[in-house]
Amino acid sequence: MCLEVSIELEGASRETASDLARAAKEEGQLHLRLNGSRLALRKGPTVLSLSEDGGCGCSLLADDADWDEDRWSMRPEVLPRMATTVVSLGEASGGGLTFRALWGGDSVKETLEVELGELAEIIRSGTIGTKVAYRVGPRIAT
Repeated sequence: MCLEVSIELEGASRETASDLARAAKEEGQLHLRLNGSRLALRKGPTVLSLSEDGGCGCSLLADDADWDEDRWSMRPEVLPRMATTVVSLGEASGGGLTFRALWGGDSVKETLEVELGELAEIIRSGTIGTKVAYRVGPRIAT
């Protein structure tokens, strides 16, 4: 089993998500991979996986990480890049997003409604819940 860090983009097309993933790579952010087949993506939400190298998220974890804890212990040096990547996605997509970091086979036990800046602070501070989904609503144009 592995750590899966995912970002579900509300209302984003496959093409938009692919463009956002490509832009993140060009800007030196963490790697984003579009999940699912073309057919699945037409019918379901657009989900991107976040990692350092295109694989699972296990390399983001610190040596003392434990899926039985309430919070993930992640390598401190990856947290700023992770926060930047998520904020960039949120700002560029304009729609809402849901961020999760789940161990394979685990399910979300709690969903928290947060602002994009709050989510960035949760990530930067290393307090990402092991079974928590963080939902950021769509931005409202003013």
